[in-house]
Amino acid sequence: MALPFPIDHGQSFMKLGAFIAHSNAPEVLLAKRLRQPVIATAKELIRVYGLALLKARDIAPLSIENLPSLRTNNIQLSKLLVCSPRTIGRHINKLIEAGVITHKKWHGSNSSYEAWVSPEVLPVNGVKAVKKPQKGLQFQKIEQIENQFLKML
Repeated sequence: MALPFPIDHGQSFMKLGAFIAHSNAPEVLLAKRLRQPVIATAKELIRVYGLALLKARDIAPLSIENLPSLRTNNIQLSKLLVCSPRTIGRHINKLIEAGVITHKKWHGSNSSYEAWVSPEVLPVNGVKAVKKPQKGLQFQKIEQIENQFLKML
């Protein structure tokens, strides 16, 4: 039985919407509010982070208290969102100001950084490590299925 995806995207996007609505409520100026392009960047960050957690879960068990950071860069996100890296940088700064991203650690001139998403926005499930089946077990299961099929004939 496969474990569920580490991040429930539907629930996460609903929490993100509520978080952003709460963040935008006191802002009078439209320029200070988080608008749709910034929200799209946040959703893409959550989606990419989910994939990174899926890979990390294969290596070691994840704990909710100590989730790994998302290592990415503006160029990667700009290709996914079809905009410029500078635009992504502005969106990331707005998400940090709003509290969607709790911390960002820059890793030098190659423009990569680590980002931590707020646990208020990111519900995580399936935190156990996935055990990869051994090749011998796969062949045994195939033989069992073939034997059951032959018995039916």
